[in-house]
Amino acid sequence: MKNLSPRSRPQLLFSFLLALFILIGLLRIVATYHVFWQTWDEPAHIGPGMEWLDKGRFTYEHFHPPLARVMSALGPYLAGLRSVGKATMYEEGNLILFENNAYEYNLTLARLGILPFFILATVVVAAWAKVYGGMVPALLAVVFVTTSPSILGHSGVAASRRITRYAACYCCLRHRYRYRYRYRHRHHHWHVCGGSRRDK
Repeated sequence: MKNLSPRSRPQLLFSFLLALFILIGLLRIVATYHVFWQTWDEPAHIGPGMEWLDKGRFTYEHFHPPLARVMSALGPYLAGLRSVGKATMYEEGNLILFENNAYEYNLTLARLGILPFFILATVVVAAWAKVYGGMVPALLAVVFVTTSPSILGHSGVAASRRITRYAACYCCLRHRYRYRYRYRHRHHHWHVCGGSRRDK
């Protein structure tokens, strides 16, 4: 095995610490699953998501984007649960959660679908901070993200409160790498990120 070059060692350490902080954050999120039961609106996200996966339509409401709802229902769907066709999304989601008399298990499956967005958000923050500040500021930013009670709390429920913001920031970062914009263009990306805060 070849020795690592001096330049590659800091990058390897950075990647290791990034993965470690993400893992710690994930463990802290998952540790709350058995402590907190469902929020009032989690069934309202699971129900429409299951309808989309099972029946290929999204009819309960169009106020929220479907991505987080589909991800919330993906775990229960893969476990064999299906849409029950209730009139409201709250009834639909609650019946899915209580299916097979396995409430805590079904709720855990639903909440696990949100974890990829937490990982995405942390990686985006690390990449963006590294571009403008280097590895040390990037790691500090990762620490702030993975220890923030607000971010951990919202990432621990099957809801769409932060998903659009994460996705918008990811799109901005991809745009930055693709077009290599200069300083005068950066305000456009901050407008996109700021506007995404209006979405849940």
